[in-house]
This record gives sequence, structure tokens and C-alpha cells, in this order.
Amino acid sequence: MKLVLTALCLLLSSSAFADALPAPEGTCASGSRLSVCHGGSYCFPVTCGGANDDACAAGLECRAVQACMSSLLCGGDVQPDEMEATRTADFKGLCSGSSCAEGTCKPMKLCLPPVTPAPATTPPASTPAATSTPASPAKKSACAGGEASGVIALLVAAALSRRALRGGSGADRAA
Repeated sequence: MKLVLTALCLLLSSSAFADALPAPEGTCASGSRLSVCHGGSYCFPVTCGGANDDACAAGLECRAVQACMSSLLCGGDVQPDEMEATRTADFKGLCSGSSCAEGTCKPMKLCLPPVTPAPATTPPASTPAATSTPASPAKKSACAGGEASGVIALLVAAALSRRALRGGSGADRAA
């Protein structure tokens, strides 16, 4: 009986520690994944390079970019003087030129979708400049008779070839 009471006292008097974190909220830019810590949700950069060049998932490639980076204190069960050790990288997106809306531009290698080249565009057709003298009309060749004369010429050629296949002209058959 003493043994049962001792075991029961030990079970009931022990403290339970739970380190529960909420589910991460939000979305992250390409090149990062959503994560959460005691400081809140953040975007952890998916880095590559060196021995990790092949670490990117299918459809992604390792690219050197300028990334907007910030940091987040994750905290948790640490002493106040140890808080700085919980700082983690927070990816905010790619730099626009050399500036960021949030964070600081830092060079990194990230797993990103391949860059697709912009489609080639043809320049718009230029319009001739207005001149004070009218353009001279195009010269027609002696053979140009228009579409109708071409059709007539084909019909005549077909009729002559049919006549030649039948054995010549009608006058030849009468003789």
C-alpha cells in the first residue's frame, strides 16, 4: 500500500512542461518556407550552394540573388541574457535593385524557380514621315493585267491543251 501511495504522489506532483506553438500563419515568397517559433511566424530562407547545390526540390534551381533579410527573436524557455542566441533569419523577398521595403539586402544562394527569358518582342512598324510631295504611283509591268486576266489566260491554256489532246483543231478532223 505504501508503494502505491508513493507512486501516486510522484505522478501527481511532477510538473508537466509543454512547449506549444501555434500553427504558422501567412505565406512566404519563393525561396523560403513558412515556419513558427515563440516570436511568431516567419519565412525561413531555403539556401543552397557549395555542397548543397543539388539540395533544391524538383523544379527549382540554386541561384545567387540579393535577398531582403530581417531577423526575429524566437525566445522560448531561455534566460533574458540568452535571448539573442534565439535570433533567426526572416526572409522578406528579393531586393528591388539594392533596396528592400523591409530588412536589409544580403547576397545569398536560394532555391528558386528557373528564370524564364522574356519573350522577344518585335518593334512596332514605323510609319513613313509625311512629305510635301506626293509619292509617285507604282509602275505596272506590261504583263500585269490583274487577277481576271490571269484566270482567263489559264482557261485559254486549258482549252488549247484539251484540243491538242483530242487531235488538233476541228478543221483537221474534217479533212
